[in-house]
Amino acid sequence: MANTGDIIKVDFVGTEKETGVIFDTSSESKAKEAGIFNDKIKYSPLVFIVGDKEILPALEEEILKMKAGEQKEINLTADKAFGERNPEFIKVVALQEFRNRNINPFPGLVVELNNLSGRVQSISGGRVRVDFNHPLAGKNVMFDVKVLENVAESKAKAELLFSKYFDFLDKSALSIKDKEATVKIPADKGMQSVHAIKVKRLFARKLMKITNIEKVTFQEEFLKTDKKGKEDEEQDTDE
Repeated sequence: MANTGDIIKVDFVGTEKETGVIFDTSSESKAKEAGIFNDKIKYSPLVFIVGDKEILPALEEEILKMKAGEQKEINLTADKAFGERNPEFIKVVALQEFRNRNINPFPGLVVELNNLSGRVQSISGGRVRVDFNHPLAGKNVMFDVKVLENVAESKAKAELLFSKYFDFLDKSALSIKDKEATVKIPADKGMQSVHAIKVKRLFARKLMKITNIEKVTFQEEFLKTDKKGKEDEEQDTDE
């Protein structure tokens, strides 16, 4: 039985119960078969921390009853999945609001307004009707889940959490000594943006919460490896 702070790794396929339409999956091949493949997504097993509210509570509850290697179908009614549809979440927005944002709305367009994601339903008389309900609100869903790992040991949790947040880095970029973790990041990986800084902070916070690690250090590495690097150095000198 998994405990709070453990990490569970699963493969899954999420399906609308009534229609049989797949809406999400950890499998690239199944995403392509279902016609929902997105080349901006890296398909890989879902990794989540028990008790950290990273997945649907009712789904987590059922997964916690499973053992590593076990596979089963988990059925969730709308109220335990993405909630019932709420008429109050359907708003009428002035067309000018979209024009101010250089957006040309049309039915079906997914938009972000005031930190909310919604789908345009209709446009009429200078007004745009937008549905801010979750796309799966009011739908019963089914998850075909296979538990791959249930990790409780501190070092193993650190490595799995690292692979979740820094899947673009080699595993050797993470080193752990006593109660300190160090992540070496090549300078060309561009980890200086606001988003990247938030990712690093989130990783560090979660890592120290669920393991015995008390300090996390990020090291940016500059390597003299190729001709391009020399050209960049000459350009900086000229400027």
